[in-house]
Formats: sequence, structure tokens, C-alpha cells
Amino acid sequence: MLVVVTIIHHQRFKHFKKAFSNPYFLCCLFLFIIKAMGIFYSDHASENIRQISNKGIWLAIPFFFCANNELSAKTMSRLMIYFSASLLIVLLYCFFHAIFIFNKQHDPSVFFYHDFVRPFRHHAVLFSFYLFFCIIYWLEQGIWFLKTKKTYFLAGVLITIFYCSIFLLSSKLVIALSLIYCLYVIIRKMIVSGAFLLLSISVFLFIVMASAVLLTNNPISNRFSDAVSGNSYLFKQEKFSPATYFNGVQLRLLIWRFTYEILEEKNAWIMGVSSGDAQFELNKKYAEANVYLGDGINDKKGYQVFNCHNVFLQTTLESGLFGLVILLTLIAIFLAQAFFKRDSFAIIFYIAILAFCFTESVLSSQYSILLFMFFPLLSLNVRRVP
Repeated sequence: MLVVVTIIHHQRFKHFKKAFSNPYFLCCLFLFIIKAMGIFYSDHASENIRQISNKGIWLAIPFFFCANNELSAKTMSRLMIYFSASLLIVLLYCFFHAIFIFNKQHDPSVFFYHDFVRPFRHHAVLFSFYLFFCIIYWLEQGIWFLKTKKTYFLAGVLITIFYCSIFLLSSKLVIALSLIYCLYVIIRKMIVSGAFLLLSISVFLFIVMASAVLLTNNPISNRFSDAVSGNSYLFKQEKFSPATYFNGVQLRLLIWRFTYEILEEKNAWIMGVSSGDAQFELNKKYAEANVYLGDGINDKKGYQVFNCHNVFLQTTLESGLFGLVILLTLIAIFLAQAFFKRDSFAIIFYIAILAFCFTESVLSSQYSILLFMFFPLLSLNVRRVP
């Protein structure tokens, strides 16, 4: 639809020229072409075609934003009001649904992580980033449109609800990023106002509250504890028992080791093994290592559903160093454009997404592609308030 809107515009040729002269879109196009070329050396051509067809938004999203003019700040503000309101409605529904389930099962886990957003079959981490995107917008840009005490109060309530919801969603990365950003905002505001005593008190209270959540026994702190518990060298073993439990860090280290081994064994550092073969090669490694592959009934795949969980390794596995270089160039171009515009909104959110890139293959699903491309480009395409 984004592409169609641009094509039917009466100035479509001007928009096409604008898109094809933008280095960001050209990098997306080259990366897509390299992915598509994998069909010529893939052992699973049909899977390669499926992967490429699912990634058409790689081109649609940057084409739209690179071809069209900037959004006015007022239009963006109105758009973010609708988006924030829709997220708030979803959160309220999930919260009352969790209360209903809790009254029946008396299990507090329904208020946390994936269980909390299960009514919408959403992913807790990705939904956390949607909330974080809104928080950054209202604190960095949206504040210019809050003209009355009433709107300031409503924005404060909204931001508070979104922050609390991020804790309920229990993404370790987003919680850490949101705490860092909150501390950054407090320090920045206090320094600008010169209220250094208030700054010291605020930072102290912030540390106390964060410590109370992270250092006491609760479902949120338990997820952080799980990430640092266990044998940190477990990933070096050659064979495992299907009953072996991997925490998030251990599993990622194991997958990253497998990725290196595949690239070495297949001599695929230059062009990768193709998008169609990448998961098949990882699944072979899982089988050889004897990790959990499912029970054949309720869970038919086990760890075989896990990709590289790192966008840089995933790109290298699928498209080799050629693809990795283009991806890094794409990231560098966006950051250069954001810094050139001095757009704190785009810079802060994109840095958060880059942190996510080290733990997830964000170009492997449409939900995460939205986070990597749509939201950053949307934030960058807002005309600065004079």
C-alpha cells in the first residue's frame, strides 16, 4: 500500500527519482538483490523464494519514506496520539484479561512477559519497543504540542503507564534501555534548569526504585537472574542431553558458535549459504549437538525454530560478508542523516534498535522489520519544529 500510494501520486516520477537517489534506499535495494541471488546457489530454492517474498517490505518501507516529503510536526503529533491511544487500549484490555485469568487460576505469571499480551498473540519484546517509541516521542518532540496543564498531566499519566507496562512485559533489554533513557532525561532536564540539588535527589530516588524492582524476588528480577545463572561455558560442549536447559545468554552463544562453524565448513564467508538454507543448516547443527528437538506432539521443533538471534550474524550466514558490509553501510547512512538533522528522537530510538540487533535477527520477521525500518524512518521524516 505504501508503494501504491506513491505510484498513483501525480508527481510519481519525481518521487521515484528522489527514492533512487537516496543512499539509504539504494542500500536496501542492494541488500534485497543479494538476498534474492541466493536462489541460484540454494539447496532449498522454494524456501528461499518464500523468505524473499516475506521481506518485500524491505523495499516498500524505505521506498515510501525516501520518495515522499517530510511529515509536518503537527501531523506526526496527531498520528502519535492515535498510535499511543491504540496501545493504551490494548494494554488495558490485556490487564483486565490478566485479572480475569488470575481470578480463575491464581497464577501471577499472567501479568508478565508473553502471557500478558497473549490475547493479541503479540511478542512481549516487540510490543515493549512500541511503548518505548511512544515514550521517546512524547519526551523528545511531543512536548512541544502540550499547551495546557491538562495535556501535560495526561501525557505524564500515559508515559507512566507505558513505563510500568514495559516492566510487566519483562524484556530485559527494553527495561535496561528504558531505565538508562529515564536517567538521561532526568539528568538533562535538571542540568538545563540548574536544579542540581533536585537532580541529586531525583537520581537517588531513581536508583532506589530501580534497585527495589531488580534486586528483590519478583518475576522481573528473576528473568535478569536467569540470564546470568548457570555455566557460562556450556556453549562450548560438543554434545548435550535433550533435557539440557539453556538460558537466553547460553543459547545465543551456542547459536553464534554454530553460525561460525557453518560458515567455516561451507566456506561461505563471501556469499553466505542463502536465506533458504540458513535455518536448515542451523537445524542440522542442533540435531548433531543433540539439543532438544521437540516432543513430537505439543512441541514439534524444539530449538529448531531459533535463528541466529543476531542480525549481523544472520546476514553474514545468509548473504556473507557482502551482505554484512551493505547492512553496516545502511546503518551508518541512517545515523549520519539523523546526526545531520540533530534529531534526538530518531537517534535515541535507533540506538535502542541497534542494541536489539545484537540479540535478535531483526530482519527475519515482519514485526521486527517494522522496528528496524518503519519506526526509525518515520521518526527521521518529521520536519523539525522551528
